[in-house]
Amino acid sequence: MKNKKERKTSSALLKGSSFRVIQTVISIGIGFWMLPFLISHLGSEDYALWVLIGSIISSYYLMDLGLNHTVTRYVARYIYTEEYDRANQIINTALLIYSVLGVVLFTLTVLAVFFIAPEIVNDPEDLRTAQAILLISGLSLSLEFPSKAFPGVISAYLRFDTIALVRTLGSVLSALAIFLFISNGSGVVTLAIISFVSNITITIFFIYYSYNLFSSLDIAKKHVSKKDMIEIFHFSKWTFIVDVTNLLKNKMDIWMIASFLSSVGITTYFIAARLIEYATQIVGQALGFTVPVFTKYYAQDQLDKMAEALVFFVKLYVLLLVLFVAGFIVLGEQFIRLWIGDEINIEVAYQCLIILAVGRLLVLITNPFVSVLMTIKKHKYVTYLSLVDTIAVTLSAIYLIPNYGLIGAAIAFSLVVGVLRVTYLPFIVSQLTGIKLIPLIFNSLFFIVYSSGVTYLFMSFIGGIDDWLKLILYAFIVGFSILPGTILLFSKNEKYEIKQWVISKFKKQVGAIDESN
Repeated sequence: MKNKKERKTSSALLKGSSFRVIQTVISIGIGFWMLPFLISHLGSEDYALWVLIGSIISSYYLMDLGLNHTVTRYVARYIYTEEYDRANQIINTALLIYSVLGVVLFTLTVLAVFFIAPEIVNDPEDLRTAQAILLISGLSLSLEFPSKAFPGVISAYLRFDTIALVRTLGSVLSALAIFLFISNGSGVVTLAIISFVSNITITIFFIYYSYNLFSSLDIAKKHVSKKDMIEIFHFSKWTFIVDVTNLLKNKMDIWMIASFLSSVGITTYFIAARLIEYATQIVGQALGFTVPVFTKYYAQDQLDKMAEALVFFVKLYVLLLVLFVAGFIVLGEQFIRLWIGDEINIEVAYQCLIILAVGRLLVLITNPFVSVLMTIKKHKYVTYLSLVDTIAVTLSAIYLIPNYGLIGAAIAFSLVVGVLRVTYLPFIVSQLTGIKLIPLIFNSLFFIVYSSGVTYLFMSFIGGIDDWLKLILYAFIVGFSILPGTILLFSKNEKYEIKQWVISKFKKQVGAIDESN
């Protein structure tokens, strides 16, 4: 049985997970609605300009240099162990580093305004607009950078719920502001200003909330440590390489499709990739807090607890993977038809969707293994793998895309990476930590076999779906049909803990209703 403190931790994690999922779902909903609205009111050229500048600004995140995971890990660890002076040293040292990086980033933005913008925009009027957007967006990111010194505080106290709630509120208010101003004739520069105000407001709250959570937080020059600065950069160098390779893999598919195929092909592929992006966002927000959990157990020398948490998180990832893949297989083609219509090759988009779903969600399953390697300071193995799979992706794409088109691109940029990671990472974690993974593998395989049978049955009798309500209904039916198979996935103890949690939540809700009456 879990003690009171562990139950409190589990409750905080679940609450944070729920709010993060809600945030992601709302963001996805806003994105679905905003895309056609902005194109129709701004015009395709201005919207394309907004997307182009956004792609330039997104590359600036490499200026993080992989430091974010490192700072979060160390701050969370020292708060867990109540070494508040050490936590302050890491935060203050990181704050200095990020402040300098923010200045460098804004300098790069100014250079881009005068030297890059004229190269990508020819029309003088559009050039001024592009320069304004670039300057506003770059300033926003530059001012946001110093706040990257504080995520470890949120992770240590597991207050992902509050941050998700504030970001959700920010997204909704931003969407309403965009709707109001753009509907009344404002242009794309107004879009950048609204984004700037929203980002800065959330950043200010983030810092304020960190102060409230960590009462011992003290920002002072005396806490800056040269030794910690060296340690942070030493630890983060591997993460930085991983970030660079991930950027290449995430962008290279579009670049190579554009080189070998046509713009029509990019659109068809992008539809499938966008759906997978939404799925991975939901999964990531639901379960993307393994680092603080593993760090807590590792700092307290509870390696058996860390092993149990690793196995449990992987099983949760497997469950979500199977639910999404089954849903895409059964309903993906009808979903694309309802969403996009016949403007693209729906059959090819559907095939890309299934391949991308399997490959990229396989990558997600390995996230807990990556978190363990980061926790025990063995993340260099992730860097080695990132270099290997980037080379493998590039070589396979050069061969597959010219010969098999978009299907080849989906295989190269998802299945290749997924298979490499799901094969290598569990093996290396088992070797380094001694954690036994054979039962986990067999449980996962049994569950996948059961779910494959359920998926095949639905594929056999579900025909055409001509409205969203029917599609949503079938999605729930498919999901609930797969859930009984979780008895093959979770152990007896895990099922007991899940059952106890459900019972406790039910009793809590009933008690709240009784009190209100």
